[in-house]
Amino acid sequence: MGRKLLEFCMFLLLWGCAGSRATKLAPDSAVQIEQKEAGPSAEQQLTAFIRKHVQRVAPLAEALNRAFWRATAEGKPEAWAELTRLESQIRAIYESGRDRELLQHLQASGAVRSALLARQLEILRLAYEENRADAALQRRSVELGYEVARIFHDFHAVIAGRPIAEEQIYDMLRGEQDVHLRRAAWEAFYARGQAVADKLLELVRIRNRIARQLGYPDYYVMQLVLTEEDPSVLAAWLDRLEEASEQAFQSAKAEIDAALSRGYGLQAGELMPWHYDDPFMQELPAAGGPDPESLLARQDPVALVGRFFSGLGLDPGSVLERSDLSVRPGRKGVYCLDIDRAGDVRILASVRPGGAWTGTLLHEMGHAVYHTHIDPELPWLLRAPAHPAVSEAVAGLFERLAGQPRWIASMLSREGFDGQSEAFERARQRSMLLFVRWCLVMIHFERELYRDPDQDLTGLWWKLRQRFQGLSRPEGRAAADWAAVVHLSQAPVTYHHYLFGQMLASQWLFQLADQLGLESPDQIDWVGNRVAGRFLRERIFAPGASLRWDELVRRSAGGALDPACFIREYFPRSSPDRQPPGPSRAEAAQRSRHSTTIRLPKRSR
Repeated sequence: MGRKLLEFCMFLLLWGCAGSRATKLAPDSAVQIEQKEAGPSAEQQLTAFIRKHVQRVAPLAEALNRAFWRATAEGKPEAWAELTRLESQIRAIYESGRDRELLQHLQASGAVRSALLARQLEILRLAYEENRADAALQRRSVELGYEVARIFHDFHAVIAGRPIAEEQIYDMLRGEQDVHLRRAAWEAFYARGQAVADKLLELVRIRNRIARQLGYPDYYVMQLVLTEEDPSVLAAWLDRLEEASEQAFQSAKAEIDAALSRGYGLQAGELMPWHYDDPFMQELPAAGGPDPESLLARQDPVALVGRFFSGLGLDPGSVLERSDLSVRPGRKGVYCLDIDRAGDVRILASVRPGGAWTGTLLHEMGHAVYHTHIDPELPWLLRAPAHPAVSEAVAGLFERLAGQPRWIASMLSREGFDGQSEAFERARQRSMLLFVRWCLVMIHFERELYRDPDQDLTGLWWKLRQRFQGLSRPEGRAAADWAAVVHLSQAPVTYHHYLFGQMLASQWLFQLADQLGLESPDQIDWVGNRVAGRFLRERIFAPGASLRWDELVRRSAGGALDPACFIREYFPRSSPDRQPPGPSRAEAAQRSRHSTTIRLPKRSR
């Protein structure tokens, strides 16, 4: 996947839940329900509530985002305290039991008929539900979250007593031949886990206490429910992806290990985690041949990505103007941030030439153009992506292009790669394979972390890394390496969104290929394809959060979210006869008579 650094898209999403009982309202509710016969309707009351609510929350949310930018992009240490204060203020608004009871009453009345109002009501309901727990616990959760974030931000790895930048560690793991130095780099990278482990465990326990106060078994389950996801469906999909990828992974891992063993003069069973090119083993080892990294080594990713998105009709100009993509010593993290839900969207990254950073910037720009092309006429509460997984699907769809020979050839004005497309395809599938197996490690680990934070977490970590990645635990290794993954503290219960996003991206691509009359998604020529850009803009971006995520998926991908297309694209041998979900051609033709689905004409270049 070409992920040099952990990335996360920071945007404030307020989710909702449905189906609560009506309760008696306190007399001083923020917006009173008029009891007189001739009083305002439920929709009028909800409209008044939303107007006052947004007047309070929107300025605070914007200030929070600006403080986050100052803390991470500009290195302003005082901004960390401001972040804690602002988030606590926002949470205090959602702690109001009187407002929550009002929303319950309006929802139970069944009198809110407007689709846009009903969706906003659902989003508000869930935001208030999550903040129903003890206020002191909520404040401590916020404080701890930012304490851990700052430790990550300020942490500096050390090798032989000298500080070393994170990017230098990645460079060493990609190119250093001295095994002792490789091990030192690997251990220096994971030292941040030991630095945050105690506070992270305290944070996990507090989150669990909050969840149990609200009636959930643990925080992991609570977050799934509050983001309109089904824990049982997640478990089934994880099992299916593990099974589908198992044979391909064992074959690929054997070949990778054989090559590394020859290079280091070791037996395959003697390989340790630091012999691999990535500390999480989510990237392919460096290899010869026409790989994307070398082909794009002399290209400016900012210019390349900007030109590509302009060609799609998804103007990235305002995003690039506001972003900070310069290389600065000590900078950490990569993210896309929607500051105000009114067009101020920016990216933070230290972009360097090469295929990996081109893929990273394509990923982040995917998030960005989603935000900037949400219908600006939507209410503030709905001017956000339908769901984090949908945003990850958009980002993942674009990131894939950095490893696709058709896209590289078109962007570089080349005819092709002289019959080497098979090698590209093999590398593309292997790259995704390693990414999937790493995701399985993280998702299973985090689920178990919240189920029982007092278990042997280091033992669990290495058990899962052996199961899904075939990695051996170094003898005597007892450090809290698991805590080095920043998502556990800063983006909890989101790692499965990367997998869901890849599944959805594959469904979109099969849908597009079918509409273009192509045999497979890799035949889609994205460069200069304004029709494809319009499809994304109108069918996926514009609705924002006005639709539940599963409804948006059905409308845009031709069916419910399902791993079948993803498996068919990346692990074809595991399901050779399986067809991707969605309507048949006859059904699609019948549907097109009654819909506004964009029909994409076949392009010629």
